[in-house]
Amino acid sequence: MPEDKTNINDRLDKLETSDFKSDGFAKSEYKITVPTSGPTHVKKALAWDSFAFNFLWIGLSALVLDLDLKIYLDSTLVAQSFSWDNSYEVAEYDAKPGDQLTIKIRRYSVTYWTYYGLAWTVF
Repeated sequence: MPEDKTNINDRLDKLETSDFKSDGFAKSEYKITVPTSGPTHVKKALAWDSFAFNFLWIGLSALVLDLDLKIYLDSTLVAQSFSWDNSYEVAEYDAKPGDQLTIKIRRYSVTYWTYYGLAWTVF
């Protein structure tokens, strides 16, 4: 069963290959409950490490993992961010008061571990 992290506004952790299901989605999901009054615009950000190494005394960095950020209202995809050339994704959604959104991380390519950070706010 997915871990419920309702209204925790950030998460720093490590993702291993074993943290993903066969469909590429992470086993953990994150819940956002939009306040019943006040702002309802939700912004989410996901960032992860690149692989740093030295070659001939030169520090290099290679992006070896591609993660995508997907936001669901019930089972409907309402926002997403996906790219292949950077180590972050940002998605925004204008929710309704009281909506409960689910954040899912999907690994698009490469089986490799990484540290990651996930944050969100409602404004």
